[in-house]
Amino acid sequence: MDFETQSQKKKYGAGDFGDVYGIIMLPKELELEKDVSSPFELRFQVPDFRVAIKDILKTREAGEFLSGALAGAMTKAILAPLETIRTRMVVGVGSKNISGSFVEVIEQQGWQGLWAGNALNMLRIVPTQAIELGTFEYVKRAMTSAQEKWSQTECPKVQIGPVSLNFSLSGFRQLLWLVQLLEFLVHLFAILLKF
Repeated sequence: MDFETQSQKKKYGAGDFGDVYGIIMLPKELELEKDVSSPFELRFQVPDFRVAIKDILKTREAGEFLSGALAGAMTKAILAPLETIRTRMVVGVGSKNISGSFVEVIEQQGWQGLWAGNALNMLRIVPTQAIELGTFEYVKRAMTSAQEKWSQTECPKVQIGPVSLNFSLSGFRQLLWLVQLLEFLVHLFAILLKF
């Protein structure tokens, strides 16, 4: 059925719905109006992430991560003047002694000169220290829980085919002590190399 005029389309309620054409025949009293509002309302609500973020920040892991980041930032901020002086002395710029370089930097650049380039160091140190401390604490907790489990049961065993390896708890403690001593020595050596 073809409609010649717009009034005929309106009278019979014919409409175009994309690729689908349809005709609705209504009595004249029930004609469709163009300004009829839909009884449905579409609302979009953004989820509130504040509660989830607060819950995450209250976890032990987030606290350890944040502690590592703050420790790295504080260490770098406090030691930045000494690193600036050391760098100047290594490169051979200015005075050959610490106090002379210190005074020279303050005279030329002011107090801010002692912290020159510290922002880039912060971008490097803060995430590194956060990851380092967070990982250390996580591994320490895992090792402690494994140690407690092993002390309640028997020693840990590893079996690969016909070979069975038993690890004694005292040997594990000695290994853990050696790892901690090695970590301390590495940090001490790194600090000594900076000066």
